[in-house]
Amino acid sequence: MSMETILTIVSSVLIFLGLVGIFLPLVPAVLLSFAGLALYAFATGFSTLSVVTLLIFFLLALSTAVLDVVLPAMGAGRSKSSPLAVTGAFVGTILGVFALGPLGIIMGPLLGAVLGELLSGRAFPESLRAGAGVLGGIIVGSLVKLVLVLVMAGFFVAALI
Repeated sequence: MSMETILTIVSSVLIFLGLVGIFLPLVPAVLLSFAGLALYAFATGFSTLSVVTLLIFFLLALSTAVLDVVLPAMGAGRSKSSPLAVTGAFVGTILGVFALGPLGIIMGPLLGAVLGELLSGRAFPESLRAGAGVLGGIIVGSLVKLVLVLVMAGFFVAALI
C-alpha cells in the first residue's frame, strides 16, 4: 500500500469524524474535516486541492470557532434581552465548557443569559426568552458548521474522482 493511499484513508477517517463530530459536544468537527482535507492535499502534492482553497477553508474553520462563542450571545441580543443577558451568554459560553464539561456547551450560555436577565430585574418568564434566543444562536452555529463540513466533504469527494 502506497503512502498516498494510507494518507487518503486517514484523510477519509478525519473527514468522517468531522461529520460525526457535528453532533457530539467538544469534538472540533470543522477542524477535523479541515485536517483531513489538508492531509489529502499534501498527500497528492496539491494537485487536486490548491493552497488557496485550503487557506479559504482554514479561515472559514477558524471563523466557526469564533461563531461558537459569539452566536449564543447574538441570539440573546436578538431576543431583545438586556446587555447583562448578552454578556451572561458570552461568559457562560466560555465558562460553561470548563465548569460543566460537554453539557456546558449548551447549559453555560443558556444559564448565563437567564441569570443576566434576572440580574437586570426582569421576571423569570422574560428571562427564559433570553435563553430561547441563546438556543437559537447555538442551533444556527451548528447549522453553519454542518454546511461547512459537508462542503469540505464534497471537495474531498470531488478531488477523489
